[in-house]
Amino acid sequence: MIPNRINDLYDELLGWWWGEVLLRLTGQISRNISKNEVREKILDISRKYTNDNLPIYFDESAISDKDLPNDDRTFVKQLDWISVGDNTKRHCKSDFYLASEHRSKWIRNELIFFDELKKFDNLLRTEWERRFDEMEESLDNNSHDNTKKSRGRELLQWANYGTDALCIRPLCKSPFVRRGTFQILSDKEEIGWHPDYKTKISKMDKNESNE
Repeated sequence: MIPNRINDLYDELLGWWWGEVLLRLTGQISRNISKNEVREKILDISRKYTNDNLPIYFDESAISDKDLPNDDRTFVKQLDWISVGDNTKRHCKSDFYLASEHRSKWIRNELIFFDELKKFDNLLRTEWERRFDEMEESLDNNSHDNTKKSRGRELLQWANYGTDALCIRPLCKSPFVRRGTFQILSDKEEIGWHPDYKTKISKMDKNESNE
């Protein structure tokens, strides 16, 4: 437990406590809160505030459709270029939102600094470059766009499910952190999924500048 994070622990413990009290006041739970439960909760919260970990404040279950980014975001357009399904698109939007919110809150609370975020971004970008280069090498000038879209979806699938070892910190393993960071990099136009994503981005930027 990092010593200067006592207030964070207290705030989170208090939030949990009032939630438990509310469950009992509304009759959803009848038993009392035990000393062991409080002790375990304190230990659970304290594990989040270490040099090897970062706190997770909420997950996908707490997100509503109104929280999700609009379809005019660059990372969403990049998903459209490889024709992902609606469910996949929603999951990617959710990951983007969760990662963005947590990264911002970690910075505000001085739990992490920009240099560490940049290092994590560079790690993901480097691994993406290797996979993207392999994808490009598997295609030729005669490859049909449907084939390119399919390879792009495979690349996205790798980013979502094949990068578990890439963590921002050793004990911070929530998948949305890396999945959402890939989408953040996509939104910044630093990476893409379609083999021709750079050309498509150039056309998109040109069209927007002419409007």
